[in-house]
Amino acid sequence: MNNKDEIDKKIIKLLEKFPHIEDERSKDDVYQRVKNGMQRKKKKAMVLPALAMVAVVSLFAFTTPMLIQQYKGKFNTEQAKQEDFSIVSEEKADRSIQTKRNMDRSESEIIQSSEEPNMITSVYNEEIQTNAIVTLGVVTADAIVIPISIRTEEIQRDWLSTFKASAQLIDWEALGFKDLSPLLSAMSYDQDRRILHVKITSNNEEFFLKYEKQIMEMIEYTVGLQDVEKVAFINGENEPVELGAFGIIPNLDLRNKAKKAYYLYKQAGMNASSYLVPFKLESAHFSDAVANMKKPPNDFYQTLIPKEVTFSAGENVNGEALIAFNERLLLDEGDVAAKIRMIEGMLLTAKEYGYKTVQFENIEPLVWQGFDFNRPIDVPYSANLTIR
Repeated sequence: MNNKDEIDKKIIKLLEKFPHIEDERSKDDVYQRVKNGMQRKKKKAMVLPALAMVAVVSLFAFTTPMLIQQYKGKFNTEQAKQEDFSIVSEEKADRSIQTKRNMDRSESEIIQSSEEPNMITSVYNEEIQTNAIVTLGVVTADAIVIPISIRTEEIQRDWLSTFKASAQLIDWEALGFKDLSPLLSAMSYDQDRRILHVKITSNNEEFFLKYEKQIMEMIEYTVGLQDVEKVAFINGENEPVELGAFGIIPNLDLRNKAKKAYYLYKQAGMNASSYLVPFKLESAHFSDAVANMKKPPNDFYQTLIPKEVTFSAGENVNGEALIAFNERLLLDEGDVAAKIRMIEGMLLTAKEYGYKTVQFENIEPLVWQGFDFNRPIDVPYSANLTIR
């Protein structure tokens, strides 16, 4: 017998020793108990969903105020952002309107400024950068030689050809000047030697005899700004030529020109024009020359400087010409055209003495008629822009 059978027998014997118990319940009683137990389980199952429903409702009731508050906060934040955006947009719109008003005002000022007549009479460096300028020495009815400048579109192969072509288109008599075409026709230029030849023959001798006293100034004012060092007068055989009181006409050395101060010349007649004209002075220094500008040198010329205007002239520390007015000069009051001529006459006189710029002091307004007196003013290229 194996061990398993022995264990089973021991268990049976142990069970037989327990007290004997009999179930005295009937079948109906047992059935009724089982049925009652099943009904109690169904009731417990129905209670659980009800409790869950109560919990959900309670949770919703608890969280809803919080959600509403958060929504209100978010809504208020978005509304505030929209209000801020509206405020910023309005501010930007206001700034745009103000900027446009400022621009309109600036444009209006520019238009008003551009509508002011330009009273400048000389030619400056800016002009020669964009336009061809011809300079000519012309003679008036009073036998006064005036340097004039004209804009031209008659651009030729060289400067002398341009001068000749431009002069032929001008009605000199209408301007109150004598025709200088015979002088220009007599000119030829040796570029390599920088010599201008003036050929006097029987065909044009009458013209040169008529303007014998003016011929040197006419030539100087016509070619003085070109690359010419010497002017030689010749006859038909390319030899030195005799003319009236000159005898043999001497060569004109343009490298050693006499220094001049500028004055005012007015043509005769009601509608006659005014011009800035140079006059040779015995002044070794710019300060003396500009001081002498207050004294007319003859009956034809007038001073450019009013009596009440006083000043000192010299050089500043940078070696530039300096003119300091003793009393503040108000440029935009009184005769504005006369004040422009005075300033330009001073600038042209400074150029005669080799200066490139002039510093003006004690003057107002600082920006006026194209001049900026905050800095030194460039001297003109040439005087009397007559034909624009």
